[in-house]
Amino acid sequence: MKTFSIVKLETVAQTVLLSGMKLMTTIRRIACGIFIWSAAVVVGATPVEVTPAPTGGALQPQVSCDDQGRVFVVYGQGNDIFVAVSQNTDLHFQAASKVGKLPKLALGMRRGPRIATSGRALVVTAMNDKDLFAFHSEDAGRTWSAATRINGVAASAREGLGNLAAGPEGRFYATWLDLRSGAAEIYGALSRDGGKTWGANERVYRSPDGHVCECCHASVAFNARGDLVVMWRNALHGARDLWTVVRPAGSEQFDPPMRQGVASWKLEGCPMDGGVVFAQADNSFASVWQREGGVYLSTGPGKESNLGDGTQPVALAARGVVHVWWQRGAKLMHTTIGATEEPAVFAQEAKFASAAVSPKDGAVVVAFERTVSGRKTIFAEVLR
Repeated sequence: MKTFSIVKLETVAQTVLLSGMKLMTTIRRIACGIFIWSAAVVVGATPVEVTPAPTGGALQPQVSCDDQGRVFVVYGQGNDIFVAVSQNTDLHFQAASKVGKLPKLALGMRRGPRIATSGRALVVTAMNDKDLFAFHSEDAGRTWSAATRINGVAASAREGLGNLAAGPEGRFYATWLDLRSGAAEIYGALSRDGGKTWGANERVYRSPDGHVCECCHASVAFNARGDLVVMWRNALHGARDLWTVVRPAGSEQFDPPMRQGVASWKLEGCPMDGGVVFAQADNSFASVWQREGGVYLSTGPGKESNLGDGTQPVALAARGVVHVWWQRGAKLMHTTIGATEEPAVFAQEAKFASAAVSPKDGAVVVAFERTVSGRKTIFAEVLR
């Protein structure tokens, strides 16, 4: 951890105002006497609306950044899938391009399209009430391929809950809740060619109790060396806990499953809140999730930290700092692990956040739903 000396309050405040940093958060840090941080000071810009002003009903944004510095935000609107593109993290979004259309597109409660980038490849996955489909672009989202069905058994992905991650060398991995056996299981498929084709479906996990949690999205991530992790909410012995499996780079097999955190949650029903798994700077994996109305972070086996009340957490690691966002009523909360202040309100009337870090400049881009004058729309904000 680095410790930053504090200069005069008025000098910092003037700098903050010029740079656009949230002043109250900064003053709270100053009052503590020191900054305790593991990277540069975080600066937030003013949120920008991603979708056109007349647009209504834009839902479930997901964000990705490529190595050229471009920012991509995918969202659903009715049965249509759109991607808005900014050429850099200044967030000047061009008119969204239409990726495709799926009858009965799955939207809401983390059901919605996903997006990921690797090299020149840009991939979107989306689900309807039957199947999981992939679209790919090789021109930064200007044009898109036709839909390719990923699940090999028709109508087996009808829960509409899946996820997507990009790895090294143009690899992508899609995972979803699959019902081909009649009970919810975790399945996945790998693309080695930038999303053009997908390998055979593989069963990632089958609960010995017969099924996993039926209405929580799975989560998936690669680290820089190509290790793959999949996380899901289980229903083992009545406990709705989060579990992960890791497949090391170069291996064809997943390691044994591991429960996340320490305590367990017995629940008759599904919280519809699957959390997020992500890679840290040292290539280890960490996760955030909700348990009994509290948000928890685990940075390794047998570890957990309660970050506060809320639901629907997302997280990532950028420049050695772990950022976490979650919903608390109509507020989107934010904290950084190691910060001295309490979690702060990141955005009002906001929910279902998604975040990504730009490989080019290290900026963190956050997209979220917001209701403005009665219409659903998408906003994005950058932290530097």
